[in-house]
Amino acid sequence: MGRPAKNSNEKPAELRMQEAFWKVLAEKPYTQMTVADIARASEVNKNTLCYHYECLDDLAKQCVNQELPIDIINKIASGKLPCELLTELDELNRAETLARLNLAIGPHGCGILAEFARNAALSLWFERFNLTESDLLPEEVIACRFVTSGMLSVFGVAEGLSPKEFISFVSSPLASSVISKTLEVLKTAQQRKENTESAR
Repeated sequence: MGRPAKNSNEKPAELRMQEAFWKVLAEKPYTQMTVADIARASEVNKNTLCYHYECLDDLAKQCVNQELPIDIINKIASGKLPCELLTELDELNRAETLARLNLAIGPHGCGILAEFARNAALSLWFERFNLTESDLLPEEVIACRFVTSGMLSVFGVAEGLSPKEFISFVSSPLASSVISKTLEVLKTAQQRKENTESAR
């Protein structure tokens, strides 16, 4: 299978492999997925896949990270609670993202896919507050990981929910309270870091 001509309407190989990842994951668990499955579904040879990605986990990590609703995560980090985002979802198409995250974190996924999603979400929150994990106290790290894992696990049971129904689901008073407390933890860590830096 040769490389498509530059003026071809065929999708680039990298995009075809990413789409193939989700197609194959819908058909079988990640633990049973192979490089050959992706190569066959994307109509590329194994060498092409190995050129773009070091391994299957590398492709999976990129695919999962791309599906995170970055704008929503950033808005929540800015202090906007999930219930406040309901009115903004009318114009946003979230169904495919929700379905793909459900695949990654639900029954067809596995621990490593959930870990990719959790680490990417944590990185977004840390970046929003100009923090790294090393800026947090051990108990603050545990709290952030616990909350992020809990929020993402909801995706694993969200099959069939529309994006609005999902947001409503995570907008319960308990979820909103937990999110608010986590943001307080990050703000406290941010303030402590700023105070340390200004004291130098």
